[in-house]
Amino acid sequence: MTSLTGATSVAFIGTAATFTVNSAGTAISTTVPAGATDGPVHVVTPGGTLSNKVTFRVFLTTPKSRSDQVSDWQPLAFRSSTV
Repeated sequence: MTSLTGATSVAFIGTAATFTVNSAGTAISTTVPAGATDGPVHVVTPGGTLSNKVTFRVFLTTPKSRSDQVSDWQPLAFRSSTV
């Protein structure tokens, strides 16, 4: 398993995301950036670039009312997998 310690970037289909790495270097917490669509997720670490083997999917949600609308869409879920 590649350590995530020292990771310098996380990108969803080329769109950079903010992230944190846990103290053990085994997991990343991130928020899917606006504009992300279905496709690969890349994590750059000192050991190389990691990519997911399963396509990342963005699920669209519909706001309950116009006042709930933050943007055209919101990511609903991200299923993590070993990269």
